Amino acid sequence: MRVLLVDCYDSYTYNLYQLIGWVNDREAPLVVRNDDWSCLHPLLGLESLGAVDADRPPALSHAPVVDAIVLSPGPGRPERRDDLGIGQVLLRWQAVHGVPILGVCLGHQGIAWAYGGRVRHAQRVSHGEVMSVYWDAAMKCADGVAERLFHGMPAAGFRAVRYHSLVVDEKSLNESLIPLAWCDDPRTGERVLMALRHAHLPLFGVQFHVESVCTEYGAVVMRNFLEIAATRGKRLRKTVPTNGWLPTNPAETGITAGHSSSPGRQRWTRLHRWVTAPAAVRSPPRLFERLLGGDATRAVFWLDSATASAQHPPPPESARWSYMGEVDRRYTVQAADGTFLDRLQSALDGVMVADDDEFRGASEGAEREPPPLYGGWVGWLDYEIKRECFDAPAAARHAPEDPFCGRLALATRVLALDHATGEVCIIALAADGRAASHGDELSAARAWLVHAERTLRHVEEEAGAAPQESAVIASATPLTDALLSFRLERSHDEYVADIGACLAQIRDGESYEICLTNRLRATVPNTAADTFDPLQHYLVLRQLNPAPFAAYIRFDADTAICCSSPERFLRLRHGTRLESRPIKGTIRRGRTPSEDAQLRERLRHSGKDRAENLMIVDLVRNDLGRVCALGSVAVPRLMTIESYATVHQMVSTVCGQLPEASSGAVAAVLRACFPMGSMTGAPKRRTMQIIDGLERSGRGVYSGSIGYVSAGGQFADWNVVIRTAVWHRPPRKTAMEAADWQVVIGAGGAIVAGSDAEDEFQEMMLKAMALIRSVGVAAGAKSFQVLGAECAGEVNAKG
Repeated sequence: MRVLLVDCYDSYTYNLYQLIGWVNDREAPLVVRNDDWSCLHPLLGLESLGAVDADRPPALSHAPVVDAIVLSPGPGRPERRDDLGIGQVLLRWQAVHGVPILGVCLGHQGIAWAYGGRVRHAQRVSHGEVMSVYWDAAMKCADGVAERLFHGMPAAGFRAVRYHSLVVDEKSLNESLIPLAWCDDPRTGERVLMALRHAHLPLFGVQFHVESVCTEYGAVVMRNFLEIAATRGKRLRKTVPTNGWLPTNPAETGITAGHSSSPGRQRWTRLHRWVTAPAAVRSPPRLFERLLGGDATRAVFWLDSATASAQHPPPPESARWSYMGEVDRRYTVQAADGTFLDRLQSALDGVMVADDDEFRGASEGAEREPPPLYGGWVGWLDYEIKRECFDAPAAARHAPEDPFCGRLALATRVLALDHATGEVCIIALAADGRAASHGDELSAARAWLVHAERTLRHVEEEAGAAPQESAVIASATPLTDALLSFRLERSHDEYVADIGACLAQIRDGESYEICLTNRLRATVPNTAADTFDPLQHYLVLRQLNPAPFAAYIRFDADTAICCSSPERFLRLRHGTRLESRPIKGTIRRGRTPSEDAQLRERLRHSGKDRAENLMIVDLVRNDLGRVCALGSVAVPRLMTIESYATVHQMVSTVCGQLPEASSGAVAAVLRACFPMGSMTGAPKRRTMQIIDGLERSGRGVYSGSIGYVSAGGQFADWNVVIRTAVWHRPPRKTAMEAADWQVVIGAGGAIVAGSDAEDEFQEMMLKAMALIRSVGVAAGAKSFQVLGAECAGEVNAKG
């Protein structure tokens, strides 16, 4: 069957896409946006009337070429043209085109509105909640079809997920609309209509989300609808028009076949050597400082699985590899004109790396499988790169502080630390070119490998000394001022007011969840040149708050990023296998083992946090579903609790499989999935518009991503930039000139219907506190304060 899926700019549409394709004999639906009025004529034969008048019956020029239509969920109300879009015409004039329609959530409400019903606020908003839905198995229409939508399902009740604040008022329905299913709200007792159908037309609506990972029998409902469509639909499709607008599936991926070698590509020779050094692998700060620290003119990075030896590590795969090294700034991806992802694709296509077989054959561990980052592109994506992505709002309110919105540079010197085996792979790239210059590059690469191995073995020998971490805090340089002051960009009262605005939007059906953030700023004074080094802060941060996706990036002398993120945005393996690990749900660690266990269990059973997590899991499934093969998106781990130094967090894992490996995969996947849904909320597009209207500045690096793409684009790993401090100082005229460092910390949380404004403010501050404390410790401050917080006061920075 040819199914048309109308996307109402929702963030769960591609879960429907996957579901439809899976039950429809692996035939993917056609996807059109609800504002694509041009599709009505070629697909359904409805004559175009300019800006189509939904109140006037259109003429039918030819038989429809689709067999069934599914209207997606979406923000807003069905009576608003901008929200339901072409769905209004499809529903009101179904008798003209004759194609059966299934409406989900907004589409369900649209059926009621189109045929005389009323849509009103529910007594209580329900987003991400799993409830029991029951239906009347005895009810039949004149044609005997009514019960078939739920055929094979228990009438007494099945679990279904609700994402809605508006409901169809059952009392407003006339005889043309027949109620089919309900749920009873456990808190208000309200009987909520969960499904309906038209008495004579093949129109069916379900208020619950059949596509959610936690809905039972979603595939059964979809299969039943398609079977009804097969018997009731006109089935007149013979061919599909091939005019230019018609999408291919997946519609927006942009994934292209792999590129072959060409003379225009920059060729690099890769040398590597494996060294067994378990003690050095357990002491990465010492190794980084000896090999890469101490010279601010170098462009260095450290992608740090800092929880590898923590007391409560996450699953071993999350913390297996750490990478540290140096990038060549001559090969940088950046753009100020909205073409960053295009330039990334060009960079991946423009570099070809081949091993130096002679050197590799003589090295230790020559036959070992190489690490995922075996030379490639390292850096960060600013949140503002959202403008280039699938769900980008039409325009951003805030100009980015960094006009380039992110940077990636070619890592030509890399140490890959394997925390599982205690081995280190030392990697160097040499640019090919004219014989003489290539010889110089190759000699420099070989010399660096020798130097790195010598340093590594030296660190291995001395690693049995006193733990370096204990010396980090003690070595902090005291400030002239004993008190370090942070200032909130939006004060307590302003932030709480913004939470109220979010709750109003959620109540009105504009969003399910809004990830609101704030920023804190402080100045660390310097009384002489280079008295403070951001690396010192990162070493403190990784000790106080170790995390599996931590990072230190310093590509120039005056900017540094110190990140202790526990959250993976995306990992790509072997060119096709994708994984994301969204986090929603946070609670502090306990003061005693007993309290800690109680808090962990409280988080595990928190209805609010489980709803938040489910909303983002379904959103991430949607994003992966845009680019992954039908039926390949799965959730192997749902709402598990992971413990870190200062907090417990609720974590899920979502996986998918790309149809094929290709050089176009990385940029296409980023375009489909960025930014991470846990930093926006859902639906993404409408929610990002709400966020832009409330927040006072661009988020910059915060809410973006730090990571790498291997040469060739077959491997990639990106975190979510949370628990992060960004350091900057104005350029200095001389190396001896003192310049104060400015530090910016982002923090926030998900606002949902059940949020308490004061609790959300305190959660935001809890998330920021590990960063605030680490900055105070690294700067040698005796105490710090947060200006703009209601309970501002001095707090011992070393306590």
